[in-house]
Amino acid sequence: MTPEEFAKKDEQFRIAIKALESERAILREQFANEYSITEGDQFNAGSLLVSVQRNAVFNATVAKSVLNQDEYESICVLAPQSAQAKRLLSPARYEQCQKVGAPKIVVTKVED
Repeated sequence: MTPEEFAKKDEQFRIAIKALESERAILREQFANEYSITEGDQFNAGSLLVSVQRNAVFNATVAKSVLNQDEYESICVLAPQSAQAKRLLSPARYEQCQKVGAPKIVVTKVED
């Protein structure tokens, strides 16, 4: 496979995935509206089960607004941040702090 063939196929996949994700979001919204779903609902769908689950994630801003100062401070931890490291360290020192993973293949459209 040539680089051109690879890039073209990769772009086709990216476009198809984006379209499918959009269709999936619309489908889920339509289902939710049609069945007025609520947390805990379950629907038998042949060999599949559709269940409605709580979808909540921790949010630091919400935590700060609902916890008292002692509680909030007890859940805060000092942790290194890449943005801060990049800002304060020399490029060489920052590079020493990086873990190198597998190469990333990036396909971008070339504008005429």
